[in-house]
Amino acid sequence: MAKDPDMPTPEEIEAIKEFMDGKTTADIAAQHCTSRIYLEEENPDPTLIWGLLESLAVEFPDTQDKIVELLAAIKRLPNPTRDGKEHRIYTQKTFSDLGYFRADFYDYFTGIRYANPTIYHSGSKVSIPISWARVNAFSARLTANLIQDFRRYGVETIEDALDEKNLKENHTREFFLPAAANQLIFASYPIWNLRNDPKLEQYPMVLEWNRWKKNI
Repeated sequence: MAKDPDMPTPEEIEAIKEFMDGKTTADIAAQHCTSRIYLEEENPDPTLIWGLLESLAVEFPDTQDKIVELLAAIKRLPNPTRDGKEHRIYTQKTFSDLGYFRADFYDYFTGIRYANPTIYHSGSKVSIPISWARVNAFSARLTANLIQDFRRYGVETIEDALDEKNLKENHTREFFLPAAANQLIFASYPIWNLRNDPKLEQYPMVLEWNRWKKNI
């Protein structure tokens, strides 16, 4: 069977599956599921792996801690080099920065956020409210474990849940409240200390911190 260039290879999928099943370590799985990216491609592109892991995290939320562990192991890998220099995707190193993961995840995250809360996520049997709660749990775990800094997403989710117009109807409450709860369950400490981070002072949501923090 020919390999689909728009899908992770069977070998990459199997490496991830073996790690999820406890048959191998995160470090070994990280090496195996990125070997094609590291060795073969002229322009290393890890986004197929990122997309697979994002989908797994939402479809099977019990895997989220393992996915976080695997991403941490990928960040420890040597970055691919091209022409004697560490390869970058825009400004991000392929593995140590999880090149393009943030942008790819943002598309996935906002795609759920702005979907109709009454429908199912595209290609999934999981309803949009459940998907939204799960993707927020995943982003919070990534933040808490220093994989990526998604505190901004967490604050936006909590702000949505505190917006009076979103609390008036059952379907919007069921969409926004569980997602906000997951941000506080899994990333309460980094979110709580957000206003102490001078790097984020430019964001309006930090300036409005006290307004919604008092409502929690």
